[in-house]
Amino acid sequence: MSNSNWHIRQAREADMEQVVELYKNCTIKMNQSGLFNWHSTYPDSETLSGDIRNGTLYILETDRIHGAVALNDDQPIEYAEVNWEYLSGPFLVVHRLAISPDHQGKGYAVIMMEFAEKLAKSSACSSIRMDVYTINIPGRNLYKKLNYKELNEFYFPGFETRFIGLEKKIS
Repeated sequence: MSNSNWHIRQAREADMEQVVELYKNCTIKMNQSGLFNWHSTYPDSETLSGDIRNGTLYILETDRIHGAVALNDDQPIEYAEVNWEYLSGPFLVVHRLAISPDHQGKGYAVIMMEFAEKLAKSSACSSIRMDVYTINIPGRNLYKKLNYKELNEFYFPGFETRFIGLEKKIS
């Protein structure tokens, strides 16, 4: 997916240094904003390298990488606590959406989520599933704008603040 200013593609091993830098910068910005669901050990280079090896990490780039997201069918065990509306799959699961702090507010997150929806449609998925930190108000607002339905809250181990399951039907 592309236009004259940017394109989205699967990440490659050669992208690893820029990908790690992107997630590090996003983590710093999130932590400065009081969001501590990402930290020094997550998302880590091992997780990101696995995403690249599995062909599930997609990047948005212009002259350099400005966004990344992992898209696959892996559902954390904690998702069993969510009251999903669409029970027959397959499902596309969104993980680790990150937009470079100096490119936030330019519509890149919307572009990445539109890409996820196109991928879900082409893979005949019934819905997209994901989660968001309950106190991540900008993230929640973005997903509401994109017509994701907030379901119930749940905990990931090691976090005092809850997460919310989100889902969107794919036709």
